[in-house]
Amino acid sequence: MSAPARFVRCCLDTSDTHGYLFPANCASNGDGPMGLLKLIHAFDRDENTPVIDGGDTIQGSPFASCVHRVSPRPHPCAPALNLGGYRYVTLGNHDFNMDLGARSTRESRCRTRRF
Repeated sequence: MSAPARFVRCCLDTSDTHGYLFPANCASNGDGPMGLLKLIHAFDRDENTPVIDGGDTIQGSPFASCVHRVSPRPHPCAPALNLGGYRYVTLGNHDFNMDLGARSTRESRCRTRRF
């Protein structure tokens, strides 16, 4: 009798991206090891690997502050999360610093489930 097949399950997550979509480091005027769009390309995954965001996505960076003032629809974080194949998102404590409209715009355009 052969040994049963081994099944390994993993999950990938991001947290506290704070509105950094691009790997721009304003202090050094160069790229940094950050930004949601940089992170999603670093994931080594297949279609069975869930990707989850732990919140704090829409507030904290200079870009996020500008987005909040201009109020584009959809919020730029929503297409980025969709592009990254996120299945689940949660709200972090800093997501409550923005008004309800900013949060609901991001959430309505995400093809994810919310915790």
